[in-house]
Amino acid sequence: MSTLLPRRTPDQVTTAGRQAVDAGTLARAADILADVQAGGEPALRRYAEALDGLASGAPLVLGPDRCQAALQGLPADQRQALERAHDRIAAFAAAQ
Repeated sequence: MSTLLPRRTPDQVTTAGRQAVDAGTLARAADILADVQAGGEPALRRYAEALDGLASGAPLVLGPDRCQAALQGLPADQRQALERAHDRIAAFAAAQ
């Protein structure tokens, strides 16, 4: 037995005064963006290395061939999950 959530119009939805992201996080993100805008690719690389584990000297952007190879290398269940997510995101975007 499935339970459906009741439909709501946008004016029926409230955030109850909550922000999706706290002010400190927004301020830090703004600082990073300003630093990258001022410092260009070297600044972007520093953040990618520090926050995302990018290897020193590794490319910042992967081409389509490399992305396709990575997709092909995934186990079938992970690939299917990614493809489902892609399809859902595309459908959502198209509906907007």
